[in-house]
Amino acid sequence: STQSTWGVPQDPADTTDMWRMLFFDRLQFPWCGVVADGATAVATFGSFGALDGYFRGVTAVACARDGPHVVAADMDNHRIQVLGRDGAFVCKFGTFGAARGQFSRPHGLCLNSAGQIVVCDTNNSRIQIFVCDGTFLRTFGSHGAADGQLSHPWQLCVDPFDNIVVADREITAFKFSTAKAGSC
Repeated sequence: STQSTWGVPQDPADTTDMWRMLFFDRLQFPWCGVVADGATAVATFGSFGALDGYFRGVTAVACARDGPHVVAADMDNHRIQVLGRDGAFVCKFGTFGAARGQFSRPHGLCLNSAGQIVVCDTNNSRIQIFVCDGTFLRTFGSHGAADGQLSHPWQLCVDPFDNIVVADREITAFKFSTAKAGSC
C-alpha cells in the first residue's frame, strides 16, 4: 500500500477504553480515524479544508487517557483543533503569525499530565503551551543553536515528571527542557 498512516498508540493494557490508535493519512486526505482492534476502523472524521473540523495537513494527534478530547496539529491551517472522541468539532485556536498564540506550521504536539497542550511551533522556533480551550499559558525557545534555542522543533514528548523533550529537525539533536510543562 502507498498509504502513509502514522499512529499514536494508546495503552494496550487499558481495556476500559475502546480507543487503541488514532491515525491520519497525509497522502490521501488529512482525516483522522479510530482503530478499535488494530485492524478495523470504527470511526473516521475530518475532511480537507479550512472550515471547523476540516484539516490541511494533520501532523500530530493526541488524546488524554481520562479526557474526552482529541487534539490535532493542523499544520497548513496554522492552528490546533480540539475534537470530541466522536470527531465532533469542539474548538480551534491559532492563526498564522509570530505573536503569542499564533503559529507558523505547528508540527508536533502532546499533552502533559495536567492535560495542557504542548505544541512545536516549528517555523517560529519555539514551544507554546495552552489550556485545552486554547487559552495561552506560556512559550519558550527562540531561533538558534545555543542552549535554550531551537531551529525547527519537529516533535516532542513530556516525560513522567512533566519535563519536555524536543526533537529539532535542523539541529538534528534532542533538546531537554528543564522547564516544567505543568501548571504555570
